[in-house]
Amino acid sequence: MSLAVFFIALMNMCAKLSSDKASIIEIVFYRGLISIVLLGLWLGFTRRFDLLKTKRPMAHLGRSTIGTIGVGFVYWAYSLMPMGDVAVLLLTSSLFVTILSVPLLGETVGSWRWAAVVIGFIGAGFVGNPLGHHFSLYAFSVCIMAAFMVSLVFIFLSKLGRTESAFTTVFYFSLTSTIVSGVYMIFKGHMPDADIYWPLFGTGIASLFSLLLKTEAYKHGEASFLSPLDYMNLFWSILFGFMFWGDLPNWTMLSGAAMIIGSNVLIIWREHVHKQKHLESPLVN
Repeated sequence: MSLAVFFIALMNMCAKLSSDKASIIEIVFYRGLISIVLLGLWLGFTRRFDLLKTKRPMAHLGRSTIGTIGVGFVYWAYSLMPMGDVAVLLLTSSLFVTILSVPLLGETVGSWRWAAVVIGFIGAGFVGNPLGHHFSLYAFSVCIMAAFMVSLVFIFLSKLGRTESAFTTVFYFSLTSTIVSGVYMIFKGHMPDADIYWPLFGTGIASLFSLLLKTEAYKHGEASFLSPLDYMNLFWSILFGFMFWGDLPNWTMLSGAAMIIGSNVLIIWREHVHKQKHLESPLVN
């Protein structure tokens, strides 16, 4: 999971570098195309075509569709705001997971976790800083929507990972992503400029490694254990943002980050307490 988070930050950095001379959908297309070509070569070399078999095609279709839209929003967000700010706002995906767990997973969320959700979104407001001179409601809204889509992907992965291999999930996601964005490329796409070949290639390679590693991690580890490792993305994003764009976090961003991370820690703690009570007394709701 730690390696997956590093490659996620690397992928987003490459996508941001590419966004100056390529549209977001084009970046999504080349990312998926590079991944599917490499996966296809691996399949041809190893003859492991059995990995393409699945009894859950609709689940893969849902995860792949949501994932493709989510990737587009994430790249869009990084093209509009500093990497550190976007990385912090994407941590609100855990808050959305808590909210969505009620209607989608039938879970019960207590007052502690609802309070954490409220605190976390207040922290998101600090990061966006609506009173600042550089505030953009447009960019902030794109970031929050990206976090929402990421939360849906988390829910799909937690279910798919129980029965599907990491390769199967990543292959169908990459294939769907390439096909969907490929429709746009037929009518609006163009060959990328030579000076963004490497960022586009880096986006595809980093994406492939991050997907394989993250899917495998969720197959073997519980979400409550793995999700805190997403915080490492903040470190890498701030580092890459400073190295390539000279961006440094300000006090409002750091304050908001502390509130969002604190709310996530509170949610994880309350989930642990709830599980312990359930183990001690199965009748406890």
